[in-house]
This record gives sequence, structure tokens and C-alpha cells, in this order.
Amino acid sequence: MRRLGLILILLTLAFVLLSTIIYGQLEIRNNGPKSLVSEIKPDIKSDTKKKPLTDRKHSSIGKKRFVWPHGEKAAVSITYDDGLRVHFEEVAPMLKKYGLRGTFYPPGLISLMKYPHEWAKVAEMGHELGNHSLFHPCRKPHYVNPAYDLAAYNKTRWSDEMEVANYILKTIDGKDERTFAIPCAQIYIGPSENKVSVEPIIAQMFVAARSYANREIIVPDNLNFVSLSSFAAGLDLKTFDHILSIIRKAQQVSGWVIITFHGVGKDESQLYIDKDEHQKLISFLSQNKNEIWTAPIIEACRHLKSNGY
Repeated sequence: MRRLGLILILLTLAFVLLSTIIYGQLEIRNNGPKSLVSEIKPDIKSDTKKKPLTDRKHSSIGKKRFVWPHGEKAAVSITYDDGLRVHFEEVAPMLKKYGLRGTFYPPGLISLMKYPHEWAKVAEMGHELGNHSLFHPCRKPHYVNPAYDLAAYNKTRWSDEMEVANYILKTIDGKDERTFAIPCAQIYIGPSENKVSVEPIIAQMFVAARSYANREIIVPDNLNFVSLSSFAAGLDLKTFDHILSIIRKAQQVSGWVIITFHGVGKDESQLYIDKDEHQKLISFLSQNKNEIWTAPIIEACRHLKSNGY
């Protein structure tokens, strides 16, 4: 069955690549995760920041605080982008050792297709595997490969690529529901003079989507399932003490903190946090489970939605 699934993936991928040729965009450079993250620069002025909260649950309006499953004072979700080797070789086993579960967002072509068995093991540990696209498309100058410049995308191409990524993920962990990590925190496709938002497609395809455009602690007033706010380690947060200060603030308001990691250690990404600082965070979260609920993004979203937020 697994062999049949891989054959179907390859056939579907071939269809997507053929479509790309038709668009006149084909320029594939499969250099692996290291080259991807070294070429991407963070989109500090992301176009998601000023977007309306299109998918906010209306019933959450007027609710002052989140209520977490066991009366915890705050929630934390730790997420890892770009499918780096350190994620499945070191981070996922470390989280399991400490009794924690995270969310991993490996892109389809450069990571899931290269390391399907490794990611299957990550899923077996109880971690969430989320969609981070097939090719990690961004708008120039944040991504150097013109084949995957979002300015050249239309809605059909964008949604087709996300569907293929979802299918690959399903062959690995067997699940249908996904959260999505927005590549480069950019949600507009098409040329600048006529760009359109993919938020409506995101809302249809995914349980939720995580950005890192708005660096905010999530509370009922700013909850937006189509663009969940997060803090980027290596960009916003460089030390455990800095991360801890954000978590402490969240505890005061019963908030939700999402942390976006790329590199853990400096070997694979310009956006990295030192391994020692990362270790301190994991140890802290493990020792404070009574006060802080650490959960994959999809579980936190299900909890909030089931409680009317």
C-alpha cells in the first residue's frame, strides 16, 4: 500500500510540474532544506498584518479570556518550519523524551518527498505534521527562485499545490485535517497591480493557518484562525529568557503563545536559536505542565473552536 501511495504521489506531482511548464515557470532547484532556509529572509512587513480577521468565531467576541483544558494559566505551541534534518533527528525525539508534542511544517518536495520514513516516525511520536506547501513559494525578493514567485501564481495553481502537499502528508500519517504554515507569511498571489488574497482558500482547506506577521500573544480579541500570530525564534526571540518573558505575559491574560522555529543550532538556517537556549525552553515547559498547556496547533484550535471561540 505504501508503494502504491508513493506511485500516486509521483503521478500527482508530475501533473503539477506539467502545469508549471504550461505556466512557463519551470525552474526547479532541488537543493534541499539547507539552501531553502538560507535563501529566505523573514518578511517583517508581511502583507498579512493588516488583513481583517476573516475567520474569527463571532461567539468569541465579548469573551475576555481563554479557558484551557485543565485550568492552565496559558497555552504554548512550539512549531518548526522547513523540514530541516535537525527537526526529525534531534528535536522530535527530544520533545517525546520530555513528554511534549510539537507541530512540524516540512515542505513537500524538499523534505517530505526526501525523508518520508523519517517524518512517519515523527508522526508516530504524536507530533503534528502540518502543510507548509509543496515548493515553499514566496514573493520576490524573499525567495530567489522565480519559478515559485507568488506574483506568477493564480488561485488554481496555489490551491492545487496545497492539495498535493496535503496528499503527501496523508500518505505519511493517514490524517485528513491539517493546519497550514504560511510560507514567508505572505498571503497574496498574482502581480502587484492585481494581487489577490488566498485567505478564503486557506479557510476552506485548513483547520487554521499560522503566520509570523503579527507578533502578538493570542487572546479572544485578536484570535484569527486564518492567520494565527506567532513569535519567530531567531528573529524576535533569541534566548530562553526572552521567550520566558513572553510566556509570563501570556499567563497574566490566559493567552496562547505560538513560537516559530527554523534552525535549532546554526547549521541549517540563518534563522536559528542556539541548542542550549532551545533545551532550556523544552525543560521549562516539561516542568510546568500544570500551569502551561503545551499542545500542537491543531489540538489548541480544536479546543478553542469546540468552546465557541
